[in-house]
Amino acid sequence: METSKDMISGPLANMGMENITVENGTIEFIGKEYPCINVSATYQGTPCYELMVIKKCPGYMSSVVIATWETNTTKDLLANFYALN
Repeated sequence: METSKDMISGPLANMGMENITVENGTIEFIGKEYPCINVSATYQGTPCYELMVIKKCPGYMSSVVIATWETNTTKDLLANFYALN
């Protein structure tokens, strides 16, 4: 899933974030590979990180977003999710 860097970085810059990096990728989440978007930036000198996992289904789309600051532990936090079936 390709995203426009401007679609994400523009609003973050308007909020005062700087040094914004947006990367598309994939990640294993609850046992399957999904598209993801990794964002890193600084806010008032503090490093900020965001990981968005996107699941497209017929008729809808869902996402899980994890955000951290200081240290990028987004992937570690995402590992705490599990499937209910």
